[in-house]
Amino acid sequence: MPRIDVTDFAPRWWPTGGVGRLSWSSLGAPLLLGLALIAQPAAAESWSGTLRGGGQVQIDPWTNRPTVTIDGEETQLWDGVHRLDDGRELTVESGRVVPNQEILESRRPLPPSTPLPEVAGGAPILGRSPCEVLVGQVCGADGACAAAEACGPARQLLEMEREEQREAGTPGRTTYTSDKCLEAQRDDFFAPCPGS
Repeated sequence: MPRIDVTDFAPRWWPTGGVGRLSWSSLGAPLLLGLALIAQPAAAESWSGTLRGGGQVQIDPWTNRPTVTIDGEETQLWDGVHRLDDGRELTVESGRVVPNQEILESRRPLPPSTPLPEVAGGAPILGRSPCEVLVGQVCGADGACAAAEACGPARQLLEMEREEQREAGTPGRTTYTSDKCLEAQRDDFFAPCPGS
């Protein structure tokens, strides 16, 4: 009678240690890492508050275990509903805090801050703005080339520049469109009006 090995009936992924099969040690590290990641709260911020009768409550962000410090002595906060000095309630069940809205908010990661520009708007404009120069270049003095194909787009760029300045509250400073007008001054489409 042939010898039957129990591992012959195990699925291929079953950790038996055989050739071509996974071993328990190869599953151990990924399994522990996965469990550790699942068990962690969203952020490592502790929460604290003051009990109505006195004592400072501190909640460990990793375990949700509350401790209370009264007269310099720290002890585990007992199960039950506790009133804080501001009227809110803190519930402890099986030695752990049931997180309320404030605790959950304290653990939510803050959105990344966007640095404010040092100076609102771009560089100061001395004389005519880049888009005003473009309109003068394309449309000509006193609108001599107002019928030119590029005159309409040049005027649109000037209006966009002024709108950006109004919205930013920075009249007399360059904008994104100002830079585009500087580029347009060198573009063949925005050819200078003859005689300007």
